[in-house]
Amino acid sequence: MSRGTYLTWKATGILILIVALIILGYYTYILLNAITMVLFLGVVSILVYFFALHLWRNRR
Repeated sequence: MSRGTYLTWKATGILILIVALIILGYYTYILLNAITMVLFLGVVSILVYFFALHLWRNRR
């Protein structure tokens, strides 16, 4: 195995690693955004529910 081939393999490995990290980071970002959205919607729906319940109780 000559030095040139070794360097080529090393460069290819580094490139694959970088691409894998970018893809992983991208999907982690999407996942975190999804989790944040779900939590946010959950909190908002709970608040709306309690607010509606409060209004409904005061109406009677």
